[in-house]
Amino acid sequence: MQAVRNKFYAVDGPLALGSSVGRGGEGEVFALADGTARALKIYEDPDPAREAKVRSMVCAKLTLSCPHVAFPVEVAFGPGRKFAGFTMNLVQGCQPIHELYAPASRRRAFPGADWRFLVRTAANVARVFARIHAAGAIIGDVNGSGILVSKRAVVAVIDADSFQWDDHYCRVGVQEFTPPELQGQRLDGIKRTKDHDSFGLAVVIFQLLFLGRHPHAGVPTGRDMALADAIAESMFAYSRIRRVRLAPPPGALLLSDLPLGVRTLFERAFFLSRGRPSPEEWFEELDRLEKSLTKCDRDSRHYHSAASPCPWCRVERLTNAPVFGAGSLAERTEPIARARLEIPAVERVLDRARNEAGEAATPAGLEHRLQHEMMNVPVFAEDGRPRSPDECLRSYQRARDGMDSVLDSWRGRIGAWAANKAAALLADDFLLLQRATQQGSITLAQIEAGLREQQIENELRRVLLSDAAIAGVGRRRLATLAAAGIVSAADIHRTALDRIPAIGEQLTIILIIWRDGMRADFDRRIVVDPVALEQASTTIREKAREGAAAIKQTLIGKAGKLDRALDDVVKLTQVRDPLIEAAVKSVNRAKAELRHLGLEVPRGWSTKPDTVVAKSNSIGKKAKGPLCPLCGRGMVKRWARAGSSPNRYFFGCAAYPRCSGSRPIRR
Repeated sequence: MQAVRNKFYAVDGPLALGSSVGRGGEGEVFALADGTARALKIYEDPDPAREAKVRSMVCAKLTLSCPHVAFPVEVAFGPGRKFAGFTMNLVQGCQPIHELYAPASRRRAFPGADWRFLVRTAANVARVFARIHAAGAIIGDVNGSGILVSKRAVVAVIDADSFQWDDHYCRVGVQEFTPPELQGQRLDGIKRTKDHDSFGLAVVIFQLLFLGRHPHAGVPTGRDMALADAIAESMFAYSRIRRVRLAPPPGALLLSDLPLGVRTLFERAFFLSRGRPSPEEWFEELDRLEKSLTKCDRDSRHYHSAASPCPWCRVERLTNAPVFGAGSLAERTEPIARARLEIPAVERVLDRARNEAGEAATPAGLEHRLQHEMMNVPVFAEDGRPRSPDECLRSYQRARDGMDSVLDSWRGRIGAWAANKAAALLADDFLLLQRATQQGSITLAQIEAGLREQQIENELRRVLLSDAAIAGVGRRRLATLAAAGIVSAADIHRTALDRIPAIGEQLTIILIIWRDGMRADFDRRIVVDPVALEQASTTIREKAREGAAAIKQTLIGKAGKLDRALDDVVKLTQVRDPLIEAAVKSVNRAKAELRHLGLEVPRGWSTKPDTVVAKSNSIGKKAKGPLCPLCGRGMVKRWARAGSSPNRYFFGCAAYPRCSGSRPIRR
């Protein structure tokens, strides 16, 4: 190739080859060094059929109607004016579409890409497919390597010379994008159709929206099933209307997380062999989906359908791994901003409790005494022999453990634990008020959804099966359905259809898909009665105001009571306790022994768990460890899988999940 790389010609003259762009099984692609943003594909072994196909594509000027598809522009000749390949528009700044699937590759190739970007990319893929079909070509060999995406979600398609054009068939195909009716067949002699392309398009769109998962790959409910067999048997693992032997993998996006219109298109694409959704239908629904996306209130990187809760928060909880963006899950999760509810007295008391209640309560001057009160004691054991360094270290550890135990008990006596528990309950009530202020909007949305559903049902009842044209439903089956009370689109339900022996599984699915299509169409066109919605809104807002006012008064009363309790706790911290004084002397004596031996005093100390019988409301467990800083119950040792300090042990309240108090284990 190197010897002849500058001996290629087009109609207008010689072609100057630049750097190699890529190499495949048929040949190699070079950028042209003439500044025209074109490339040259050179075949290793061009045959007459290939030459005829390329010449036909060039004559049709397909690149004018499909500028983002690498159709042949000019025929290229080699030495002796023999056919060698063709020139095409050079695709630059793009990556294969499969780089968008996995989080790691997506962060590397498309930094900042979120689900909204994936939805837009899927819509643009459908648009390119529509243009190719409008030009009269069939892709045939749909695959993830031939579809490229730019940083702006612009989609380009390469390897256009393998497309089916006129009487020139596509010779190859990739198994995972091949429709059920073609699985296991030789593809070089089969005339492809738009329906065949539509299956591959649906797989590409599914993999984009579901982060690389294949629609026919799932968890088998019976025997294991190869991907080719699952495709051949139309085993759509995510189906909500069919009985299949596959289930979605754990931690995957679900079909219910998508709007009804998109769900219906997927059900049609992976069940029907004819009449699969066209690229135009996909573009319309995906464009509508992108416009309806909303941002998650917990993570700004999460976009999801406004009709459902954020599915990505659920996926990340199940997989314990970030889906979009970088960093750990705990770092990326944005807490819900606390609403300013105009109750400064409550907020002030809560801030005070964080500094004065629970574990924050400390005897006045304790740290000073622990740091500055020194004792000069001889280091001897009870039998008169000198004590070893190890013995002194153990004594110091016991003294610090004793100090922790005494402090926990002291906090209970002065009411610090009780005040901390009261503060936790007040905080819960504070959040309850916040949720109450938001509940009005939630309830209104539910009412609007109910009114919309009622209108859709009314419209479906007007659609009679006898007036509809449904594939496979003739007069005899219409009579069978009518005898069972199924006369309109609103009457079509799986439970009702399953009671009719003459209606098989295939016709059941066809009827449900048809009904869902009608439902999605009505859902797009229906406008909820504004008068009924306004009446409901007025009632809801009034009830929300009344409920919020009552909660506010209760909060203010509880805050005043907690404020007085904290005053008592602060007063008692100024009173010296004999047990704490004795514990301070033990710690200082142990420190003096260490210094006498020239040893460094440890900065921290391990908390040796003491057996504490939890109170009755802690489920009667025996808890080993210190007392809970929130409720004063016993604590148990647990393993942190996530959070600010993952992969380590900590003490957690024995009453979890009713109480989420925790303490670190000091080393």
